[in-house]
Amino acid sequence: MGIKDYYNDFVGASEDYDGSGPDSYFIKVQQQIREIYERDKQSVYYVRQMQIKFEKEYFHWITY
Repeated sequence: MGIKDYYNDFVGASEDYDGSGPDSYFIKVQQQIREIYERDKQSVYYVRQMQIKFEKEYFHWITY
């Protein structure tokens, strides 16, 4: 495993995003987080907790 393998995070990133609105990753994680809150409205969740929960699917700044 070479050094290039560690910096391969952006391979699937969309290059055509123009910044005019929320991207599809933001919308997807937002829907997933809403589902978690809807299932258990009495629980308290921390931002860091959600970042770790979704870290394999999304970058932490998208979950934040």
